[in-house]
Amino acid sequence: MRFLTLLLMLLAAPAMAAEWTVGAAPSDDPTMQAATITNDDGHALFLWARHADQRYQVFAEFHLGRGEAFGPAMPTYRIDGGEITNTRDIRDKGDELGALWAHASKDAAFWLVWTSIQDTILPSDDLHAWFVGETIEIGYVGPDGTEDDGVSTIRRGSRVAGCYRNQDAMTPPRPRGG
Repeated sequence: MRFLTLLLMLLAAPAMAAEWTVGAAPSDDPTMQAATITNDDGHALFLWARHADQRYQVFAEFHLGRGEAFGPAMPTYRIDGGEITNTRDIRDKGDELGALWAHASKDAAFWLVWTSIQDTILPSDDLHAWFVGETIEIGYVGPDGTEDDGVSTIRRGSRVAGCYRNQDAMTPPRPRGG
């Protein structure tokens, strides 16, 4: 639970100006918290964490706004124009292990962003880009199988957060090459 609290504090502090908020996660667990941002289209992106079975996990959850719906394909995402990640691949890897790592319903989808036995987010970890990136583009297919608008862009006025190992080490790691 300490990891979750620290992660949410780090997401919230510098991100408040970028309109990220921390509050209840979209969950039946009233104690679960998430960092949330909503774009101009009404789409909401949540980041939430869990610590179970000696593993730390961070999930992204994307809720469509304005009566939109997902079609037959899992969404994709990319950060700062980088490589596109298909959440179907994340789902398939989880299925191979008997774990639910990604799922899409009519108007919401979630996927695993990061998992580790360590409580440290390294610059080489996929989650690191979520902290230092400026723009997340989430692509999705509508119910008729076409890419409608296709991409929901979530921009941050400032970076989401630094990455910290614990409360005693308050120096964020630098991204590679930076």
